[in-house]
Amino acid sequence: MTTKPDIRDVVYWGNSVSKETIKEHSINLLADLDNGYITPLQLAAQLKYFEDIIANVKEEVRQRVVAEQSKYGKERMTFKGATFDIKEAGIKYDFSHCEDVIWNDIDKKMQMLTERKKEREAFLKSLKERLTYVDESTGEIVTIYPPQKKSTTTYAITWSKE
Repeated sequence: MTTKPDIRDVVYWGNSVSKETIKEHSINLLADLDNGYITPLQLAAQLKYFEDIIANVKEEVRQRVVAEQSKYGKERMTFKGATFDIKEAGIKYDFSHCEDVIWNDIDKKMQMLTERKKEREAFLKSLKERLTYVDESTGEIVTIYPPQKKSTTTYAITWSKE
């Protein structure tokens, strides 16, 4: 009787972790795809499956890695070919509590301009063809065009509610 492979098999007993093995496994997966051993839909679903598993455990693991590394009092450690650096990331500043009149004035103006810009963009998106009008403030005849649409064809994967 054979057992189905489990993600833990890869995590616990997987080969050494390095840029080379990542590239090697990537090439092997794409070769399997090219050779018809797996379909694009199956591979995409499996990749999404692993992404979702990773997303579910990543934050908890982050906290535990920081705690584990802190035990040793080191900001940099190497483990199985991976270098771990403890660092601050995603630093954000809240300037609204500075009581700076100049900053507050600039922020208020930017918020008003951002809103005006959004309204103008909504208007421009509604254009189906070019529009010519007279700018009443200057008397100039102006022609404006609908914005160009740019996109990338891709796919989305969602899981059934079953």
